[in-house]
Amino acid sequence: MVLKLPSQLQRFGIPSLSHYYNEYKELGNSKFKLTEISSEAILVFLQEIDPDKAAGLDNISGRFLRDGANILAKPISQICNISIKYSVFPRDCKVAKLRLLYKKGSKTDPKNYRPISLLPLISKIIEKVVHDQTQNFLNKSKIYYKYQSGFRKHFSTNSCLLYLHDRILNGFDHNLYTGMILIDLQKAFDTIDHKILLDKMFFVGFSEQTIKWFNSYLSERQFKVNLNGTFSEPGIVSCGVPQGSILGPLLPYYI
Repeated sequence: MVLKLPSQLQRFGIPSLSHYYNEYKELGNSKFKLTEISSEAILVFLQEIDPDKAAGLDNISGRFLRDGANILAKPISQICNISIKYSVFPRDCKVAKLRLLYKKGSKTDPKNYRPISLLPLISKIIEKVVHDQTQNFLNKSKIYYKYQSGFRKHFSTNSCLLYLHDRILNGFDHNLYTGMILIDLQKAFDTIDHKILLDKMFFVGFSEQTIKWFNSYLSERQFKVNLNGTFSEPGIVSCGVPQGSILGPLLPYYI
């Protein structure tokens, strides 16, 4: 089973990525490389896990990870560090359990169900390690738009609305007309092209080894639909960022 979504996307050539980032981002020759993490840091992550967090296909629950944090911190840190060292994301962590939640209407119509993607919780620990390092680099490099509010610490929809409100009032004070163009991108996170995203990482200063890790993280993704305790054959995800992931929202918003 292969998703038909990628084949429906219109392809555009982007010959000027390097020009755009070199001229407008002024990033210089900075290079971001993932670094290994201590078991003490992993212990903190495990102790902060919600015990009611739903398990993925591996059936390892949040309570199990939190209650066994002191014992599990070292082996999980070793898994994280091996992943970073060899730029390979564990294959078993790339298979999502898709649970369908009924909304309304006919129960025989697939459109009346909302899919919930559940990833293995250990994969989220690895993602958390990479997320924090990546976020720190992006913040220091000031790659993002300075008024960006989505998926950014200390910002929210309120900060976005306050900025918009201030711009409108400022326009009124200067006898200016104010207009807005609002764009609703359908399936925005599901239609991200992996190659374009990885190319952009190169131009914003990600090292070759780090890009290789992200390529492994994004590629060969699968999902299995769970319906009444029965799993479907695996479906292939060939574009977009993983639903229900920690890194998923970070990549499209910042890069």
